Amino acid sequence: MSDGRKIAFETKAWFTGSWQKPQDVVELDERALQSVTAFSTADMESNGWFQIGRARIVIEFFPLASAIEKKIDALQAERQRLRANTEATCTRIEGEIQNLLALSYTPKE
Repeated sequence: MSDGRKIAFETKAWFTGSWQKPQDVVELDERALQSVTAFSTADMESNGWFQIGRARIVIEFFPLASAIEKKIDALQAERQRLRANTEATCTRIEGEIQNLLALSYTPKE
């Protein structure tokens, strides 16, 4: 599935949650370790992460057409999320306007 391009590099392995403990390295099973481990060359300590080791990463790149398709899918998902959030905000604002109008309504006698 690769277009033939592949890169390999070393980077830092980090536990991603401030709730993680150093002993989790030996106590968690492999699947759990995968879910709480991230890889970055940046210093992530300010995020509450702590470095647990080093990793050798190998990336086999998708063909360009596949990468484009995945980017389009991501943009469409972002667009849908933004529309939903905007609609929810507009609905909330409309509710506040209606509440204020109801407070200021004075029936004619």
